Amino acid sequence: MYQPPGNPPPYGGTPPPFGTPQPFTPGPPPRRSKLPALLLVLLGVVVVFVVLFAVLITVLDDEDDPAVTIPQQQPQQQSSAPADTPVSGGFDSTYAGTWRGEVNQIKPTVSTYVVTVVIQQNSTTGQITYENAPGAASNWSCSGTVEFLHHTPGADYKSVVRENITSKNNAKCDTYSYNVLFPKPDNTGALTDGMFIKNYFDESVADADDDHNAIGELIRQS
Repeated sequence: MYQPPGNPPPYGGTPPPFGTPQPFTPGPPPRRSKLPALLLVLLGVVVVFVVLFAVLITVLDDEDDPAVTIPQQQPQQQSSAPADTPVSGGFDSTYAGTWRGEVNQIKPTVSTYVVTVVIQQNSTTGQITYENAPGAASNWSCSGTVEFLHHTPGADYKSVVRENITSKNNAKCDTYSYNVLFPKPDNTGALTDGMFIKNYFDESVADADDDHNAIGELIRQS
């Protein structure tokens, strides 16, 4: 056991014995806040109110809106077009007439020949004739038709036509090919009017108006 010092305390009296514990007196328990519980109750009330309000709105809408009946569409009967329905497209007045001129071929071989094209206004077909150029070593000719297909994309003044050669005289003209015809923009109907012709093996290339086989200018004859 610890012995107190021999000298008496400076202020007199007898010091308490060492190691004597003070009695423990428990304090009051901590108070819990009631705020979270109130917030939960308030949130529940708000949710119930929102649900009841949504149900009320739905009931009122159902009472106000009458039932809508969607009529069944009856299938339309397709009527056959009359046999005399005009064909859309064709050659306008700027193409009408008889055109003739020399054409220079660059492939598959290089040569020069004369082309004559005859077109009637508002027609979808015309006539075309190939023949040897003046002074050629031999006489030959090919003839057939040109059929209007459409204007070239982005250039309404150029027409793509399909050429069908039906007659060959001492010549090996291709049976089918494609041409692009386009009159000069200053055509007035005079005999000095001109129309360019470009020949192609493939329609897609003719649509692009590029990489031609032959090219030339035809002059109006009538």
